[in-house]
This record gives sequence, C-alpha cells and structure tokens, in this order.
Amino acid sequence: MGASAFMVLAVVLIVGWVTLKGYWPYLWHEWLTSVDHKRIGVMYCVLALVMMLRGFSDAIMMRAQQALAAGGAQGYLRRSISTRSSRRTAPS
Repeated sequence: MGASAFMVLAVVLIVGWVTLKGYWPYLWHEWLTSVDHKRIGVMYCVLALVMMLRGFSDAIMMRAQQALAAGGAQGYLRRSISTRSSRRTAPS
C-alpha cells in the first residue's frame, strides 16, 4: 500500500510540475510525437533506465519480504539457511 501511494504521489507531483511550468506543448510537439530517430533513442534509453530502477526496487522488496517475517517468526531465508546447515552431518 505504501509503495502504491508513493508512486501515485510521485506521478501527481511530476504532472503538476510540468503543468505549472507550462511544458506540455513543448513535450507534446518536440518529444512525444517526434519521428526524429535521435529523440526516439533518448526516450527509449530513459524508459529502459526507469524500468531497470523499477526492477531493482521490486527485487529488493521481494528479497526483504523473504528475509523478514511477521510476528517475530523466522523469515523464509533464515529458515532455509538453518535447514541446510542442520542437514549436514559430521564426517565419520
């Protein structure tokens, strides 16, 4: 819930800033509807960086969810590590 609220707030702030500064006509005519291959390449690279950051944040959230547990119980990662170490037997 917190991440969704943060993303909505970030989008609202960016749209508000672009509207306040009056950049919509420039963005529409020069960037969003451009057929210039250089601008399309820049937009593609920016989108790739945004998606990479999104992927990193998703990976960090999933890893944190596995590492931590609710209610003081052992997390998934801690349980699997202790299970692996208990399976090992001492050499005879």
